[in-house]
Amino acid sequence: WNGDCEATCDSIFTATLLKDELVCEFPCTTGDYRVYDSTCSATCSSPPYTQTPYKGENVCDYTCGPGEFLYEDGTCRQGCPDYMDPSYSGTAAYCDTPCPAQFVNDWDGSCSATCDTPHVTATLFTGISVCQYPCDANEYLYDDSSCDTACPTYFDTVITDSRQYCQYPCVPGGATEFAYEDGSCETACPWNTVVIATERVCESPCGYQSTDFIMDDGTCGGATCNSPGGTSVDYVQDTYKGLNRCTFPCGGDWLYWNGDCEVSCPAPYTQNTIATENFCENPCPAAGDFLNIAGTCDATCDPPFVQSTFKGEDECRSPCPGSAVYDDGDCDATCHASFTSTTVSGETYCDFPCANSAHYVYDDGLAGSCTATCVSPSTEVDLVEEDVHGFNLCTFPCGTDFLFWD
Repeated sequence: WNGDCEATCDSIFTATLLKDELVCEFPCTTGDYRVYDSTCSATCSSPPYTQTPYKGENVCDYTCGPGEFLYEDGTCRQGCPDYMDPSYSGTAAYCDTPCPAQFVNDWDGSCSATCDTPHVTATLFTGISVCQYPCDANEYLYDDSSCDTACPTYFDTVITDSRQYCQYPCVPGGATEFAYEDGSCETACPWNTVVIATERVCESPCGYQSTDFIMDDGTCGGATCNSPGGTSVDYVQDTYKGLNRCTFPCGGDWLYWNGDCEVSCPAPYTQNTIATENFCENPCPAAGDFLNIAGTCDATCDPPFVQSTFKGEDECRSPCPGSAVYDDGDCDATCHASFTSTTVSGETYCDFPCANSAHYVYDDGLAGSCTATCVSPSTEVDLVEEDVHGFNLCTFPCGTDFLFWD
């Protein structure tokens, strides 16, 4: 078309026999491009061929060498990644994105509108946005987009296809929550705070997956749940976040030997305060002993006391709570005037004042002391013998009046 003579007519042009002469014609409309694949195009941009003027006409030429792919940015590169879309036309090889105007995921070639963390965004070639899994095959991808060959405790291991992730189970960022070894999350940590890969975990003072008991003061108490030294009352065993805990459960109240909490620890029980923790102890913990109201430990429970149990322990108690009790077990609002009234731990006892329980006690003291018989100070008139709760009284029955001989 320009008057030149050539030995051959390139395959992208049209060879025509005209009046027994060979003519090589430009088959496209004036201004269009003759493309490498023998088509005509108004532009030379898709695929991004190289614009080459040829004998005054526009030609879109494929300039990549053997084994090379023509990319969308017009460059030639060896190979086409697995996540890209290769195509072939004759000897021409093309490498295109399968996700125009989107991210192509480098692990499977799928498309996504966004590239979510911990994946990493990259623009490998002009106009091609790639969402990358940046770790090697033996590594774990962390929430902060870093890679490591191990996933530590407290983190969750997630494997998707061939990709390995090490995920923090709580709100990421290391600022608001702590991860516990049971996989739960809390905003506070009562034990050891440890930072792993910028994230916070709450570590047991006894170590990871230990069955030892954690004490109230944040220390490791060992394999048993014992209270501090010097007290016979044990702490209460429970679990928290799947870990064994040994706790003082009563706040400012008193912890009893059976684990109960009470607001007071009355006598005859023993009060024992260690630091800020109050223990109410039984002073007679030995099997077979009875705690007497006076605070003594007795092998038997003698009258007038009665056997009872309190929080699982044996005691000797008054049979008359709130009233006075005599040695025969009878109850009265108050003690007879001839008896000695004794109050122990809030309980009132009416004691016979004579050492010999068979003697007589005088109601007005006229005879002076306890005697074997009831003798009147008058030789003519006898006093009255009276039995009071099983004891002998020698009484003057007339008050301020005269007692006659009969």
